[in-house]
Amino acid sequence: HRVQILDGDGRFLTELVDMHRPSALTITAGEDPQVIVGELASYLEVNLHTPNLGGCITVFDLDNTEVATLCRPDRLGREPGQFLSPHSLAPDSEGSLYLGEVGRADWQFLFPGQPLPSDLRGVQKFRRVPLIVEFTGHLATSRRIRQRSLRGPLHTPDGPDVAQ
Repeated sequence: HRVQILDGDGRFLTELVDMHRPSALTITAGEDPQVIVGELASYLEVNLHTPNLGGCITVFDLDNTEVATLCRPDRLGREPGQFLSPHSLAPDSEGSLYLGEVGRADWQFLFPGQPLPSDLRGVQKFRRVPLIVEFTGHLATSRRIRQRSLRGPLHTPDGPDVAQ
């Protein structure tokens, strides 16, 4: 799939590729903007069991370079840093990023035969931190992270068990 970036007059500027079902998007302000994309999880028969596909937030620069990926190795789920169906992204003035999900609508496809939880969230908040992190284990029991530097606003799940 792809995302096309246009200027204010509708002229083509660039195209970002190599992402899975982009459904949420925001572009950071400034001279060196980054494109933050929410990618849907895989639940089509053709790619249902494909690892490392969708269910994440990916940050690109305007040269189509993947700058960072925000997700846990077990991408799909209800824990901090896991996603169901990212559908909207909104930054605030403090650099936090809000992600809206439509997990209720997609639950039956993502977890066939499992009952819909009554406490399913619709929003995740990620607060600005100096480094981006990729999760390598359950946040409540492991603080092992791999860090990569990233220009601009950076985000990590907002919660009590998040590495600071």
